[in-house]
Amino acid sequence: MEEKKQRKFINSRTMVALLAFGALNLALAGYVPKHENVLTDKIVQNSNNEKRQEGNWIWWITRNYLVDGKDADLVFMGSSQMGSALYASEAEHLNHAVDTVTHRKSTLTEKLLHDKIGTDINAFNVSMGGAMVSDQFMMSKSLFNSLHKPKVVVVGVNPRDFIDNSMPSASATDAFNYLSPYVELGQLATCAFPDLIGWMDWQINNAMPAKTTGEQLKAWLPEVIIKALPTTPARVVSEDGEVTAEAKPAGKQNGENAAGEAGEPAVKTAAGDAGNSDVLKAIYGNQGEVKPGQWKVVACSWGAFKDNTQEYRVRYKDSNPPIYQNQKKFFESYLAYLKQENIKVLVVGMPSLWPNRALLPDKFWNEFRGYLASTSTEYGAQFLDISADPRFEGKDYLDTVHLNSTGGNRLLNIITDAIAKNDNLASCLKESSIAKKTAATTNWQ
Repeated sequence: MEEKKQRKFINSRTMVALLAFGALNLALAGYVPKHENVLTDKIVQNSNNEKRQEGNWIWWITRNYLVDGKDADLVFMGSSQMGSALYASEAEHLNHAVDTVTHRKSTLTEKLLHDKIGTDINAFNVSMGGAMVSDQFMMSKSLFNSLHKPKVVVVGVNPRDFIDNSMPSASATDAFNYLSPYVELGQLATCAFPDLIGWMDWQINNAMPAKTTGEQLKAWLPEVIIKALPTTPARVVSEDGEVTAEAKPAGKQNGENAAGEAGEPAVKTAAGDAGNSDVLKAIYGNQGEVKPGQWKVVACSWGAFKDNTQEYRVRYKDSNPPIYQNQKKFFESYLAYLKQENIKVLVVGMPSLWPNRALLPDKFWNEFRGYLASTSTEYGAQFLDISADPRFEGKDYLDTVHLNSTGGNRLLNIITDAIAKNDNLASCLKESSIAKKTAATTNWQ
């Protein structure tokens, strides 16, 4: 009897708490400004990351695009497969190391298109190591608004972007969580969260005024507190509001770099025994918070080949995991949004070596390639399948999926050839170039 009373009390207390939380949100609704779902350069430049010049990869990509890439005519999207090809070929083209944290231009692509279609464009790279298709969707929705909209997007895709068995859900990535406040998911919300609890937590984080106010206070209070403290040069406030005696970059102590070693940047800028391994670390995008100067890539057609078959055997353990169908829905929404914004799209089935392709059954490949082709056509995109292209040989790779500078040059030549031969893709880039020249002439006069 006593136990029943306790349960009744607990249940009633829980109900009272829920009702009180709901009432608080209703009361705050009239006072808390409605969150505007637009990610701007001001937002990223006014952040703590900007002050520290340190952040995770999605923050850097967002910052670089909104601040430096807003005039981009052509944008590359994809995961580390696209990233390795662009960085390595860019370093060789420029004949110096490129910083993967801050260098997002593809001057080689600009030169190739100038030579092939006689136009001057700005090409930008927003590929990100580990990006799923859902991450690319979130990036396109939050970055490609009316002020920062490219003319052409090249979307590099491969099976890992859809079926990575090590990824529990679309909502499990840094990119998804960072960009979710700026993206209306609609029906895709059911595809992003593995269970009801996750979905409810997302709703509270993004919709409830009490939660929004709490987040604003968390960002605002540390600054207020630090201003009220006696002036002490060594005293700082950490991102979570804790007052500490000295500044220590997240995840590093005593001068350690992102690789956990003291001293020089983790990525070498000259050939050596560890060359390819260092390059792969730089483009995988899994180092947590990074800052400029730590992760550089040189022109890398050298070094020992790394066999990463075992890693992908785990990723591809199940060729039809639950996440696959959800990623397909994100891909369709991704292409639909780009079409809606009148952005021309070239979908590229990225190349890989046969030991990697052999980890997936022929039945999967037939279905996957057919799906990419039909979905691209449905949403007005062009599809270029070079996933098993014999022009790519072992000498073009760092491992079984990532291209070195030789392979990167080959990839960009194939992609720019495809753009030059397609009237829709080439003409919109030419029109953009002419419009910019006209605007520049008018402004000068």
